[in-house]
Parts: sequence; structure tokens; C-alpha cells
Amino acid sequence: MQNRNIYFIRHAEANYSLLENYPYSVSYKWYDLMPLSHKGVSQSYELALDSQLDSIDLIISSPYTRTLQTAMIIAKEKAIECRVDLRLHDWLPFKNPILAFSKEVLEEKVKEFENYEKYKILPKSRTWESPNEIVKRVEELMNEFQGFENIVLVTHELIIKLFINVPIISMASIHKLTI
Repeated sequence: MQNRNIYFIRHAEANYSLLENYPYSVSYKWYDLMPLSHKGVSQSYELALDSQLDSIDLIISSPYTRTLQTAMIIAKEKAIECRVDLRLHDWLPFKNPILAFSKEVLEEKVKEFENYEKYKILPKSRTWESPNEIVKRVEELMNEFQGFENIVLVTHELIIKLFINVPIISMASIHKLTI
């Protein structure tokens, strides 16, 4: 079996400031709906010019607005098919997607997750998605596309960190994994 290249791309910069003046009460999950900033759009066009992406066969994106916009700009510029796959979603602080939560609750769940990552301490009642669960869903996705030699996955920082041993994953960055 020949090697395959998976190019993980972290989405470009989103414009979260749009929520600051939004007149309605919103849960923290609304951050997932924010579009790219002007800088993020420019970053996406710059990504499309990167020579690492010259031989890609397929782009698969997380369903969040910031990843979709990043992926669609690259796909348009490269004239490559782009698909959306739910398994590339960001880390879930609650595995039940119906639950609304506040920024404070999210921060508490992030601390729980970080304690687990650092000290392997599980809270009594874990609601969040574990690193193993994240890896399992993304590996399942990658296995479905074995017929493609060069795939781009436009996704989120934590997912990339679980596959690529790099301490910092910048916005609009490309990280190659050969499998």
C-alpha cells in the first residue's frame, strides 16, 4: 500500500466580534457560526497559494462556518471538490449537542479536559469528548477515503494537535501527516 498524505489545515481567523453587539441572548455555541474576518479571508486565499496543496485530491471540512469558509476558498482557487463531514467538528464540552451552555461552563469543561490531559484525572461526571474519542472519529473518516492519495482536512486546533506533534497550531496553518 502506498503512503497517503493528510494535510490538516486549521481554519483561518474568525470574526467573533460580531456577537458583541448582537441584540439577542446567545449560548456560547453561537461562536461556531461566526464567519471569517477580513484577515481570515485573506489568510484562506494565501493558503490556496501554498505549494503543499498543489497535488491535493479532495478537501473535507468541519461543519463550522469558519472551517467551511476556509475550505471553500481553497477549493474554489484549486478547483477541487470539497465535502463536509460532521466528524471533523471541534472538541465537544458536552457530548449531548442539545445542551446550551455559557462561557463560564465552557471554561470549566476546558479546565477539566486540561487536567485530564496533564494529570489523567477524570472528573466524577465527564460530559466532554475524550482525546481517544476524537482520534477514533477522525481516523474513521480518514479510513473511508483510502482511495485518495492527498487529502486536506480543514478542522480545529485540538484535532490537529492529537495527530501532529507540534506545540502551537496557528490559524490558517498546514500540517502534513503521511500515513
